[in-house]
Amino acid sequence: LMGEKMFQNCTSLTYVSIPGGVTVIPERSFLGCSALSEVIFSEGLIGIGYGAFDSCAGLRQITLPAGLTYLSNYSFAGCALLTEIVIPSGVTEIPFACFERCASLTNVTLPSDITLIDAYAFHHCSSLSAIYYGGSVSDWQGMERYTFLWSAVWDWDNDTGEYTVFCTDGNISKEDAS
Repeated sequence: LMGEKMFQNCTSLTYVSIPGGVTVIPERSFLGCSALSEVIFSEGLIGIGYGAFDSCAGLRQITLPAGLTYLSNYSFAGCALLTEIVIPSGVTEIPFACFERCASLTNVTLPSDITLIDAYAFHHCSSLSAIYYGGSVSDWQGMERYTFLWSAVWDWDNDTGEYTVFCTDGNISKEDAS
């Protein structure tokens, strides 16, 4: 139903409602739609492709549907006005640079299902102050979070705000969360 790059760089597009029947938003479908401020996802959506909403600088709010199972690299990178994201249960990974350059992103909610936060996942999310994690401190500490031994520039949380991870049984500061 939707093709790759279908609305790429459509700078006058302000609102999108993804119809039922669309299970995956293809790669770069809305890349560079800088005026896009609202997206409504229907139930039945299971995946968001590579760079699907990359550089949608006007996107302020999204509500991901409950049945979503995966995000892709750069899915929401460059959404500079996005302030909050709630990842639904069933999503297990935050891929490479998925929310990179979301400078206004302050709150992230992650389910306990998350097993990997990849490199650059929240790179340049300089306003990030709170990560609400559905698992325990022990679960967080056991989760794979990409860090690069020789250069912190590749870390999942490089150049983020001074966030706190709020777990079900305690909190973790940024310096202890990486």
